[in-house]
Amino acid sequence: MPLTAFPHLPAAALAGRTVIDTTNYYPERDGRLPELDFDELTSSELLQRILPRSTVVKAFNNLFHHHLATLARPSASLDRSALPIAGDDEPAKG
Repeated sequence: MPLTAFPHLPAAALAGRTVIDTTNYYPERDGRLPELDFDELTSSELLQRILPRSTVVKAFNNLFHHHLATLARPSASLDRSALPIAGDDEPAKG
């Protein structure tokens, strides 16, 4: 999702919910955002500002969507893909 769509998200409907941020900032798609260019904010912090009553957790942005199905492995496999989750709310990350 382009970051330019953030202001159009239904903040009231997402209030009290955990929102998984799968975005990455691409200036050629999103336009230049100085707060991101100068490391004043991360894209997830920008999303959190737009959804102040939601809990934002960053996940799934490191893996191409097609690979979710094609690289799936059983839990004991040594060659499983890692899906990092980042956020400051431990229950939301669980």
